[in-house]
Amino acid sequence: MPRCKPAVPPSRVLKAEYDAVLNIGGVELPCYVLNNGVRALSQAGVLAALGMSRGSSSSSGGDRLARFVALERLKPFVSEGLTAGTTSPLLFHPKGGGPAIKGYEATVLADLCDAIMRADIEGVLQKQQAHIARQARVVALGFMKLGIIGLVDEATGYQQQRAPDALQALLDRFLREEPSTWEKRFFSDFYEPLYRVCGMQPRGGNHPRLFASMTRFLVYRRILPPGALEVLDERNPADERGQRRVRHHQFLTAEIGVGALREHLAELRALMRLAGSLDELIWYVDRAFPLAGKTKELPFFQPPVAEPPRRRAGDSPTTSR
Repeated sequence: MPRCKPAVPPSRVLKAEYDAVLNIGGVELPCYVLNNGVRALSQAGVLAALGMSRGSSSSSGGDRLARFVALERLKPFVSEGLTAGTTSPLLFHPKGGGPAIKGYEATVLADLCDAIMRADIEGVLQKQQAHIARQARVVALGFMKLGIIGLVDEATGYQQQRAPDALQALLDRFLREEPSTWEKRFFSDFYEPLYRVCGMQPRGGNHPRLFASMTRFLVYRRILPPGALEVLDERNPADERGQRRVRHHQFLTAEIGVGALREHLAELRALMRLAGSLDELIWYVDRAFPLAGKTKELPFFQPPVAEPPRRRAGDSPTTSR
């Protein structure tokens, strides 16, 4: 019987230089940093994280995921990058040697969770796919698209070896050198819930200055890689009155930066609907989009408690202490 031709020529098979196991919401994900700098997750780990079977044979895991992503009901929620990432999995050797491992770039799982959750919200998933939607929410609460690279680096120890130009390359994916033309990015469905959780009444004209600090803490600190907000402050400095010449979001790159902002705001609005106070909102946000470091962006915020603050009957939303 003739031997099957390998899917990837041996000369193109990569090698893992760092490896570890990420624990995301109780889900264990084998993760790797490859010798070309790509952060990867194993194919088996991605399927297990989403509660998906590999299929009828051990070699069909990639086909299983690619077929799922290609489902007609998912198409409105799937990007070209996600389609390409699932139809052309990576092939690499483990750090200690051994058979090649199939896997995906780490951001594929985040993109996939986002597509599944949006499809679930629209009610297009089938009943038998409900468990996949539940698993997607579990994984998404453990990391977001822009946090997964840092999580993999931290778990594998690669962050200690990362070259300075690697950070610059990451920043260049999110930030422009010069601002783009202004377009509205923050709408009333972002500000109205902020007024509510702060116990304030909406007013005409400019929003309270507190909202600028909250936007910085709840949005930019969550979507940008470590160090990027400081670079953004340098490119768009505030004057003595605290005013900036343009909006920070005008420095976000069209595909990566603005896309990350749009996705984050959609997730944030869902958390705002759950929160009854600013304390509750921060509690939810810290768990859904954990900060990469121990930045104290808003000193008047107390550290989040172990579980969301409980309101008594009749209590009205209040501002954070």
